[in-house]
Amino acid sequence: MILDGIMRLTKKEGRTLSVVFVDFAKAFDTVSHEHILSALRQKGLDQHMVELIASSYERCSTKVACSEGETKSIAMKVGVKQGDPMSPLLFNLALDPLIQKLEREGRGFAIDGRPLTSMAFADDLVMVRDSWDGMALNIVILETSCQLTGMSVQPSKCHGFFLDTQGKTLRVNNCSAWNVDGKPIHMIPVDESVKYLGVSVNPVVGLSPGNMPAKFQQWIGAIGKTPLDLADKVSLLRDYAIPRVTFVADHCMLSTAVLTEMDGYVKQAVKSWLHLPTCTADGLLYSRYSSGGLGIPRLARVIPSVQARRIHGLFHSPDEMIRWVAHRTIKHEKFKRAWLRAGGTLVELPELGTFTEDVNQGRRPVRCSVIPSSSLTPKSV
Repeated sequence: MILDGIMRLTKKEGRTLSVVFVDFAKAFDTVSHEHILSALRQKGLDQHMVELIASSYERCSTKVACSEGETKSIAMKVGVKQGDPMSPLLFNLALDPLIQKLEREGRGFAIDGRPLTSMAFADDLVMVRDSWDGMALNIVILETSCQLTGMSVQPSKCHGFFLDTQGKTLRVNNCSAWNVDGKPIHMIPVDESVKYLGVSVNPVVGLSPGNMPAKFQQWIGAIGKTPLDLADKVSLLRDYAIPRVTFVADHCMLSTAVLTEMDGYVKQAVKSWLHLPTCTADGLLYSRYSSGGLGIPRLARVIPSVQARRIHGLFHSPDEMIRWVAHRTIKHEKFKRAWLRAGGTLVELPELGTFTEDVNQGRRPVRCSVIPSSSLTPKSV
């Protein structure tokens, strides 16, 4: 949402935006143990805990089971342990010095005076800046950090784009490519997208669903061709294919018309698999198991419900940057439409308020659970 929001602000206010998606090479496997311990000390962890974690990584080894037997012990001198519940936290702490340095030494992209320099989810890092030269400086900071941590970046898998305006014209990549480790990265053209956290991002469109109905129809066709029995086909569609659609449909704000089209593909396929006449009531598909139905989500009702909850949660997030970007880039009308499409009423419509009101009145952020669940749960599901 933040990435999509700053792209909208760039186009709306005629600003300049640099974005680079960073791809670390085997990030979890290459981070230095010494750097992890250094990061723990920087965070003020007491010496006893630092030594306890250090001892858990001393003389660690692993073996590979082959058909001829196990290999000799292989010493684990770098990387965090796979499957260890502590590993994600240790990796986040190891990456944190880079993020802190980017925030200290770069202006980033300013949102009403609030600088945004990077966004990170595990090893998925996105750097943003308000100029081409500024992004080049961010990349130098990134390269220096990699030298200190033992991690490395794969320039061939890094992507970026540069937006600026001339008059009323939005220009894309009107510049040379940035270099990472001396190699130019791929600059995303207007007819391409790059995947970020499960959603495609296009320099002009922002979050892009692509041709989701066609892709969904292809998935349904592939399920229908499997040698599974009828119940397993329905289960595969309901429990795996539809949830995969839900994530993209939610974030890309797919319209009712598109969602209804995809619902049509589901009805047609399921009735065909179960040898049901086309006139069979749709309630059989959408009703709960407890009511004798198949429990298949109806996208045209479920997705707006998910969208309304998410938008409300963004407006009342405990994170100030998220709240600010939400108030600046998401129109209240969009929340209202999602609410009504989900089956809510104008009388029950919650107030989103304004960010200024939250600050002036010292109100704590309200979690999205304040929305009555019954109001946003489609009655047909």
